[in-house]
Amino acid sequence: MAAQRSISVRKVLRFLLTVASVVGLVVAVSSAARRQEKQHLQALDVRITNSDAVGFVGEKDLKELLFTRRHIQPTALALGDMDVRRMESIAVSNPWIESAQVYIDHQRVLHVQATQRVPFVRIFENSGDSYYLDTALKQLPLSSDYVHYAPVVTGVPHMLDSSAKKAIQAQIVYVVDKLSADPFWKQGVEEIVVRPDGEFELIPVLGNHRALLGDTSALDTKLRTLFLFYRNVLNRIGWDRYTLLDARYNGQVVASPALPWKPPVDRALSNMNWVKTIVKEDIPDTLTPILKAREAARQPVLPPAAKPAQKTAATASAKTPSVKPKTAATSQPPKSNSAPARKPANAPKQAAKPR
Repeated sequence: MAAQRSISVRKVLRFLLTVASVVGLVVAVSSAARRQEKQHLQALDVRITNSDAVGFVGEKDLKELLFTRRHIQPTALALGDMDVRRMESIAVSNPWIESAQVYIDHQRVLHVQATQRVPFVRIFENSGDSYYLDTALKQLPLSSDYVHYAPVVTGVPHMLDSSAKKAIQAQIVYVVDKLSADPFWKQGVEEIVVRPDGEFELIPVLGNHRALLGDTSALDTKLRTLFLFYRNVLNRIGWDRYTLLDARYNGQVVASPALPWKPPVDRALSNMNWVKTIVKEDIPDTLTPILKAREAARQPVLPPAAKPAQKTAATASAKTPSVKPKTAATSQPPKSNSAPARKPANAPKQAAKPR
């Protein structure tokens, strides 16, 4: 009985000691946290991660948004008064900021890191409104201090229905993404037009024509066919030969001619760097044999020359016959009936008539 009683007392003492240690540790941590919360910030570090690519928001603008407008002096605040989650929500309320991260390190430095949204396309609506659009279909307003160069899309209808507006914006982003992925189209397209029927039309940098793509279905095939037409036809006869190139049909381009038309001086336009990419591309030239066959069909077929009655030994042995000289009977023109005949040399002279 004594042994069992001593073991029970030992367990109780061990339990009480453990509880006392845990309570002391919690009290120490709590007091340290209270002292830490009463301390103030030592420094402030504000950074824009993609400031080299986009310039809508700067570090000064972010400081003004988080502190100046709220009449807050960061270094005068205690650590316990800093709400980092609230600061992150305020930062992303800016339409040009995509994400933000705010935290305090062990050296009591407040770090604020923000990432700007990158415009993907510039939209011009028929109503006169203009704005940027990123790949997440987020509308970005224009800035009076910064202009971001992006592909231009005009003729976009103004829609109040958010679902219909998102649908047309998704199509625009899809078309721009396809054009931007190819170096030729990225440098060769000046403007993208949304027609009233919802189809897409391209205005190239060179030439006075337009390229009609239609809807976004089979867009890769349409661009490929149109590229081959540029490479095999327009690159040779000139970029002002047609006013409209319709690529809506499967595997073909319907071209409307421009009247009047004058061939350019430099048909190949080889002085343009982005046009040189056409020639460098290893693409099978399927149109040239067809054009050559049509050109050969247009040339008149000359009748074979009449064979002479007899061939000389020299002409019969020659491999490549040359043009034979005509004989005197065939080379001289026929004499007129009214011309006097020449007298032979041995003809007797007539006696002179007496005067």
